[in-house]
Amino acid sequence: VAFLFCFLSPIANADYYIIQKPILCGVLESFVKEIFKNYKETVFWVGTHQETQSNHVLLVNSKTQTWTILQIQNGVACILGTGTSNQFLLGQSLKD
Repeated sequence: VAFLFCFLSPIANADYYIIQKPILCGVLESFVKEIFKNYKETVFWVGTHQETQSNHVLLVNSKTQTWTILQIQNGVACILGTGTSNQFLLGQSLKD
């Protein structure tokens, strides 16, 4: 069955792999206070993962162009990514 799934699933033919990297996690309230205090970022977007019911949150400071992506569940926040520049590509395709 798994062999057949590989041919039927469009994702199975994609070039992807799993990586393990350290992720910083902590109490949600503390993280949000520190992010606002240090970077003046505010919530721009929130999405909920259907299976885990965790939230993914994008915080942005439009003046300085800094951003942070958090995954939040049960009062714990993990930083998935941060950066110092951004651009909004609504309706455009992703480019490397």
